Amino acid sequence: MTFRLFRLLQLPTPCFFPSSSHLQDSVKIWNLKSKSVIRTIPSGYALCSLFTPGNRQVLVGTKTGEIEIFDISSSTMIRSIKGHSGAIWSMDISPDGKQLVTGSADHDVKFWDFDLTRDDDDEDGTSPLRLTLVPARTLRMSDDVLCVKYSPDNRLLAVALLDATVKVFYADTLKFFLSLYGHKLPVMSLDISSDSSLIVTGSADKNVKIWGLDFGNCHKSIFAHDDSIMAIKFVPNTHYFFTASKDKTLKYWDGDKFVNITKLEGHHGEVWCLAMSREGSFVVSGSHDRSIRVWERTAEQLFIEEERDRELESMMEQDFEADLDREKSAKEKQEEADAASKKSLETVKAGEKLVEALELADQESLNISEFAQAKAAVARTRPQDAAKMVLPAPHPLLVALGKLTPAQYVLHVIREIRASDLDQALLVLPFSQVFSLFRYLEEWVRRGWQIELTCRVLFYLLKVHQNQIVSNRTFRPLLDSIKTHIRELIQRQKDMVGFNLAAMKFLKREWEETNSADFFDVAKIEEANKPKKVKKLKVTSG
Repeated sequence: MTFRLFRLLQLPTPCFFPSSSHLQDSVKIWNLKSKSVIRTIPSGYALCSLFTPGNRQVLVGTKTGEIEIFDISSSTMIRSIKGHSGAIWSMDISPDGKQLVTGSADHDVKFWDFDLTRDDDDEDGTSPLRLTLVPARTLRMSDDVLCVKYSPDNRLLAVALLDATVKVFYADTLKFFLSLYGHKLPVMSLDISSDSSLIVTGSADKNVKIWGLDFGNCHKSIFAHDDSIMAIKFVPNTHYFFTASKDKTLKYWDGDKFVNITKLEGHHGEVWCLAMSREGSFVVSGSHDRSIRVWERTAEQLFIEEERDRELESMMEQDFEADLDREKSAKEKQEEADAASKKSLETVKAGEKLVEALELADQESLNISEFAQAKAAVARTRPQDAAKMVLPAPHPLLVALGKLTPAQYVLHVIREIRASDLDQALLVLPFSQVFSLFRYLEEWVRRGWQIELTCRVLFYLLKVHQNQIVSNRTFRPLLDSIKTHIRELIQRQKDMVGFNLAAMKFLKREWEETNSADFFDVAKIEEANKPKKVKKLKVTSG
């Protein structure tokens, strides 16, 4: 299942968007079938909006704290209710359609009941009944309320605050249930899945967090966008969801496997809001570029690996273009490269494979350490039980490779990386995992494994991360141990190379003595061996 741009609706003014500078005093209602504006109604500075059950009226929350009710058929404002003393940032209707909840910058979450009343100036009772809101309850919060959301089962109410936390209450009693904290900046949007089991939050810290609504545990934290996440929506009856960001893109995610399925590009400005159809067949996005885009679901199959490769290739191209721009602007001679490698899709994949190997090895090392501690604790009181304890089964991948230890597995992965790609693959590692790799390097040095490869990895990491390593005290014991053992190993390697070189020179001389001969000119040899003729002298007497 993929999504493509189905239709672009060009807005004459960015209504509903709080940062518009002019003509923000109107609400526009669109017909998705004809893709045209069917109503334009004067209003206040709108920040959020909702259709009432039955789709006959529209509720709008304004910057000045009013809740405005509009009748679609007559294109008129029915009522304007002063609901809050601050801006109304969010509103939601309960799943049973009986109550409205609003969240405002005045720290209040207010609940409103729907009712039908006549106009105040109607003395004879002939005017028609019109929709109105009756205050029901008020929930006072400790900070500005940015987002409110009912769970689909009408059991819980989630409230996002300016202090970067999300509070969850029981919808009927307003009793506190959970507090979700972990974002570094305020949560701009949140949504709850159709089965009320997951809540997903998008924050200005560019991260998406997926939480369980049973215990409030964070299933996954994902760095989702390059800028603040402004809107987030679940696809009905699934755990898939969309995110919209100020980086001008929408992204489609799998909330169970925690992977990015695809990225939707097309907006030329910040994307501020999302709307999802009830059947999940299309999604609508609104942007600061004064456009509304409708993305329709298609039957075309999508392969996540291909999308991932395409995204990585795009990143490589962007990096390459940025490098060219920097070279042109600098107008300086390029410095000699320390390594003969170049960043490419293969090096990035190799780096990701190394990161996955370190994560797996760290988890296995943790399991072994926890088992050893548990066994030692049992041995103090029940030695016979400690002898019966069995180490948990290792990861299936380690077993398939021949029951490798964590250190052996990391070494196996590094050996599989091409020598020309190794330096760039090591650059992909975050500094937190560089420390893990140093622990395995220390074990390799201590056991004398692959000393040449170990030295290459060690010296490159020391060169790249020198400042961080020097300022971090946790590296000191590892570096001392590596220094002690590596000198012995390098000296041993040097002696071995010297001995082998001397032996090869000796063998060369011996071969030359037994398998070589002098070549002479045969003609010259024969000429030299011929007997010389002696001239006889004739003696005459005087």
